[in-house]
Order: sequence, then C-alpha cells, then structure tokens
Amino acid sequence: MANILVEDLCTFDNALPWMQAIMDAVEQNQVKVRVIVENANSNGIENRVAIQVLTDELEKRGLEDFVEILFFKERVHAKTALIDQELFVVGSQNFHYSSWGEQGLNEYGVATDDPEAIALYQKMFDYFWEQAISVDEADWATAK
Repeated sequence: MANILVEDLCTFDNALPWMQAIMDAVEQNQVKVRVIVENANSNGIENRVAIQVLTDELEKRGLEDFVEILFFKERVHAKTALIDQELFVVGSQNFHYSSWGEQGLNEYGVATDDPEAIALYQKMFDYFWEQAISVDEADWATAK
C-alpha cells in the first residue's frame, strides 16, 4: 500500500511471482489469462497496485490484450488458479506484495489434475467472472 504514497515503490523489477508467471506465459505462449481479485479493504488497494504494475508492463511489451483482470463485487477469500484446463491450484496465500518474500506469511496450497475438480472449479470461476466488474468501474477498496 505504500506504493500509493511512494510512487514506483512497486515495479515490475520486483514483480510478484504470480505476475512474472503471467508475463512469462503470455510472452512465451501467447496464452489468454483471466484474473479475478478482491477489491475490499486493504486487499483491494494492494491488488490495485499489482494490477497497475502488471498492466503497465504488459502495455510496454504490447501484450495487454492477453490479460483481463476484474474485481469481484463482493469479498473473495479463495486463492486459486486453473492452468491450461489441466492443473487446479487452491491455497491460502494472498497474491499481493505483503504475502511474498522474506516478510511473507507462512501459507499453503494444494494442486490437483482431477477432471471433476477442474470442471467444478471452471463452473464456479465462470459464475464469478459474470459477476465481476472492471477495475476502472470499481470504487477504491470496496466490496460492492
């Protein structure tokens, strides 16, 4: 959140691992990526900073059309990823700057390639995607 006061404190030079993974996937494989994040409270502020850093770098590289990021209108606690419709990951680690690195929290995740789990998650993600709103439409740090 300090990036709001100290501009450019968070840059792509110190990008979070999930941001770098998205950039690598887009750059190397031209994959489309959809991301839903929470906008409530401090999570919304930190997510907005990460979104700006990532989208600025995507634009610099001419890759902005490959990544779409939306805010869910309510609170979201799930931390999940579905990769190539083949690997589903769910865990407790937040995807913002305060949860990574030496000062990061002790978090856990689990992954599965079970087709039933993947299909169920895809239905859930599609529902949340339909409910989500663009970052530009969202008020700062609110749920709704």
